[in-house]
Amino acid sequence: MIIESTKSTSDAGRIVYDTKGLTYHLGKFSINDVAIIDKYGESIHKDSLFTKTSKHIGTLGANVFKNKILIIDYPQQKMCVLDSLDSYWEGRVKFVQAQSKRGRLHIPLEIGGNTYWFLFDTGASLFPVNTNKELWSRIVDGSAKTDTLIGNSWGEKVAFYGRPIKENVYLGKRLLKKSIAWYNENKRLQEFNKSENIDGLTGNAYFTNDIIVLDFKNTRFGIAD
Repeated sequence: MIIESTKSTSDAGRIVYDTKGLTYHLGKFSINDVAIIDKYGESIHKDSLFTKTSKHIGTLGANVFKNKILIIDYPQQKMCVLDSLDSYWEGRVKFVQAQSKRGRLHIPLEIGGNTYWFLFDTGASLFPVNTNKELWSRIVDGSAKTDTLIGNSWGEKVAFYGRPIKENVYLGKRLLKKSIAWYNENKRLQEFNKSENIDGLTGNAYFTNDIIVLDFKNTRFGIAD
């Protein structure tokens, strides 16, 4: 493996280097453009490198699945990457049209009769809705107690504040489960939302009992019946 001398900066402000000769395999699906983030993550002791225990070595970004279809089966803890969907999956999955920017899928959540766009990010797994304070104030129960959570965003400690959402939340015609909306006042995270032209992020929390389909090829997001 060769680490290239050229470098770039990630959305989180981290220095990233490209590599040559480092390939990641997900079944028969392979990824050649693996990048290394400088001075980030936990080191793995050399004695455990070749053991069978699972090791967290990084993340897979949306760019990996360009023109592909990603199926995530949360109950069975499985993933599948396809070039197209057959008639079985097309008939089983209820899709909504998404939006895309830089390969990331933005999905429409209807809250209180209004449609808001949220970037779907598995890394935002704790938060059904993570947004800005202004929108948060409009959709939550103002009489409820505010919860506070200190989270980790790419090595940076960030405070999040949450209350129950007072209105029903829909994805297409599907009513999503009752949940908490969160906001933060972190400048980097809020500037990212503005650059993406989104109202916030949504993660795994709404879909932990489902099979979801991220259709990067046709810019769709679906949930299997």
